[in-house]
Amino acid sequence: MLNRITALGLTLYLFMHLVVLSQLALSPEGYDAFITFAHHPAVLAGELLVVLGALMHGLNGLRIVFCHFSPLIRYQKIIFWVLMTLAIGAGIYFGVRMYGA
Repeated sequence: MLNRITALGLTLYLFMHLVVLSQLALSPEGYDAFITFAHHPAVLAGELLVVLGALMHGLNGLRIVFCHFSPLIRYQKIIFWVLMTLAIGAGIYFGVRMYGA
């Protein structure tokens, strides 16, 4: 379920990202307005969610591959929690770096 939710979120983000990039190409003023918008705390929080979603989606995908193509299937819950802890830890590190601490 987590993989599906993060996949939907990342797909929505990709669509929004492409729309914003197409708007940036229209004028230099549009670019300047975007830079101002991108520094808003809500946008920064959204970026953090995108990074966390990408980490969780990618690491959970690796877990699925490991469990389907190896004898690690009996350890899948342990692997899941280790990888999700790693994803959250990396997300916290990214958040601390992003907010300038």
